[in-house]
Amino acid sequence: MATCPQGHASGADDYCDVCGIQMAPPARPVSRPQPRAQAPQPETQAQPAENCPICQTPRAGQFCEVCGHDFTGATPAPSP
Repeated sequence: MATCPQGHASGADDYCDVCGIQMAPPARPVSRPQPRAQAPQPETQAQPAENCPICQTPRAGQFCEVCGHDFTGATPAPSP
C-alpha cells in the first residue's frame, strides 16, 4: 500500500484514494533522440539554359527578356 504526501494510505500508486492528490511527481519526459543528419543529396546536373529561338538570349521566364518571344508557344490574339 502506498502513502500519499498528505499521509493517507492508498491502494493506488498514481493518485491518493482518499484525497486525490498525485502520489509522485510526474515522470520526467524521456529525452528525445536527436534526429540523424541527412546524407547529402547528390547534386543534379544543371541543364543548360534554353535559348530564345529568335534572338538566342538565355530564357529567364515565360517570355524572352529581349524580344518578347513566348516560350509556351501560345500565339497572341489578333488585335482588333
